[in-house]
Amino acid sequence: MKIRLMTKIIEKLIGIWTKYSLVLQQKKNIASLTILENYMTSMILEGEALKRTSLIDIQNKLNESRKFLKYLSQK
Repeated sequence: MKIRLMTKIIEKLIGIWTKYSLVLQQKKNIASLTILENYMTSMILEGEALKRTSLIDIQNKLNESRKFLKYLSQK
């Protein structure tokens, strides 16, 4: 009986730790992508039109990271 209880506690802790790690990783991703988005926007405003596609990709990744973080926060 004690082994089952210990196993359940360990599984619960692993789940909590994994969720915490994912939340932290998403926050890091959002911070990095925001910096990159600002850089690309600056380059485009300076006339580098070739960066537009990259900016769109970064914005899509940023939006997806925010959605995933919101999902993780709700669980």
